[in-house]
Order: sequence, then structure tokens, then C-alpha cells
Amino acid sequence: MFSFVIAAAAAAAQPNPADLQDLRCIASIGALSAMVDKPDQKEKLLAGMLYFVGKIDGRSPGFDYQGQLTAIMAQPGYVEKELFADAQRCGDELKARGDQLQKIGNALGSKKPSS
Repeated sequence: MFSFVIAAAAAAAQPNPADLQDLRCIASIGALSAMVDKPDQKEKLLAGMLYFVGKIDGRSPGFDYQGQLTAIMAQPGYVEKELFADAQRCGDELKARGDQLQKIGNALGSKKPSS
């Protein structure tokens, strides 16, 4: 019985795979924002971070960001070996989503309201 409780608690502490991928985006964007000095660049990074926060919040309300981010950043070799790959993957996702939104905006902008 006791081992079942421990296993259940450990499973509950692990984010689902989609949340983990988005959380890694938040971690990488946060780390990059610490390396940037220009306020406009920091604002763009913050907007990207909020996109991934919104995805997690939509799937997993009450998500433990602090605990999970701490766990990711504490993984041996994460910063040296995986952070920049995550930043590239997440940047590609943000660009693709931005392109989609631009197309929607262009399509809506071409429609004139009827008077």
C-alpha cells in the first residue's frame, strides 16, 4: 500500500509530455532573456513565454511552474546540452504560429466592413 502511494505521488509530480515540452520552452526563453540587454528584445521573449504559459494553463490549470522549472534547470547538463536546442525548437514553433496569425490578420484586414 505504501509503495502505491509513493508511486502515485511521483507520477503526479511529473508533468505530462506536452506540458514538459512547453515548460522546456519557458525555461529556455527565461534563460535567454537573462542574456539580453535590450528592453524590446526582452518584451518579445516575454510574449513568447506567455504563449507557452497559456498552452500549459489551458491543459493543466494550477500547474506548479516553480517546482517544475526548478527541476528542469537542475537536470545535469540541461543548460549546457539541451537549452539551446529547446530554444531553437520553441522559436520555430513561435514563428510558425506567428505566421499563421499574420495570415489570419491579412485575410481579415482585406475584408471591408459593410456600411
